[in-house]
Amino acid sequence: MKTSIIFILLYYSLSTYANDYTVGSGSEYKMVLNKSNTVHLAIYVSQSIFEKLGVEMYMKSNDMLSPEMWQQFIFKMDVGGNFPLKITEAYFQTSTLKIAERIPYEAMIRKQDGITLDNFFFTKQKEIDKDKIKDETIEVAAGQIKTTHYRKKRDGQTIDFWIAESIKPISLVKLVSTSSKKDENNYTIELTTLISGVRPHINPDKSAPLSKEGADILSIKKH
Repeated sequence: MKTSIIFILLYYSLSTYANDYTVGSGSEYKMVLNKSNTVHLAIYVSQSIFEKLGVEMYMKSNDMLSPEMWQQFIFKMDVGGNFPLKITEAYFQTSTLKIAERIPYEAMIRKQDGITLDNFFFTKQKEIDKDKIKDETIEVAAGQIKTTHYRKKRDGQTIDFWIAESIKPISLVKLVSTSSKKDENNYTIELTTLISGVRPHINPDKSAPLSKEGADILSIKKH
């Protein structure tokens, strides 16, 4: 499952708008992979303390063989600085792993085909604005929403995404990824509803180093 792009758009939406990050608040989405496999996706705030922000993602595929997955990212918010967010920690857990495991930073930005995390990280606002297409009102499962449409291209992959200041705290409303090179880079994400009161699944204080099993799940080469 492609979680790096979801994280990229999460970073993008958090960097673009100043939000009130209430713990447990977030959004639910419908994600469709390769026009058939449907994934339930939830993104919500797991912690918000001073300049530290935690965001967790939950994913469950309609494929009965795929385990449930949680990923949690810890950001340092640089209020008033050049870079609104900096990632400091990342964790993941599945229904087959007893405890959460830490994801090395280098694994998050590893080179791969298409658009990757290093295309977005530490992006200034003026760089974000270069990807703007126009302001649009679009219809999604959650209703009719006024959004800003952005587009990013690289290595045969095009990502169109729509974010909205009115959708708090996760501003992502819709995403459409198309690729001429890899079928796995063809998918859509659409907002279905806002959520609140969600308790985080991952406790970073009780996490373990990345195991071989965990690396295999994330398709990371473990040294």
